[in-house]
Amino acid sequence: IVLLAGCTDIFAPKAVRSTMGSLLHIPVAEGICEADFISWARKNGYEITVTCLENADSLYQTDLQGPVAVVVGSEAEGVSDGLLEAAVKKVFIPMEGQAESLNAAVAAGIVMFECLRQRLAGKGKL
Repeated sequence: IVLLAGCTDIFAPKAVRSTMGSLLHIPVAEGICEADFISWARKNGYEITVTCLENADSLYQTDLQGPVAVVVGSEAEGVSDGLLEAAVKKVFIPMEGQAESLNAAVAAGIVMFECLRQRLAGKGKL
């Protein structure tokens, strides 16, 4: 998990409780500046994939089997202009009803599960 500068405290008691402790078993980098993240992702072969509503493709119609760096913006402001410009892919989560958006953590979980689902399906494990 990479948290850019200005993100919420991932080790706040509520955040740790909500992960049921699994947060303590994965690497976390905090306070990374946006430019360093973009540079790192490109250098290491990750496709920056952002969640947004404009000029985006359905999450379920997007190939996410390769190395992707999933970026979910804040609930209030979304993904920054710099990350939108750096994005190789832009995706939205199709939803029914009147809701316009999801909680950032819920959206991240849905996108990461779809990445996993596609990878498992590609390996014949589904």
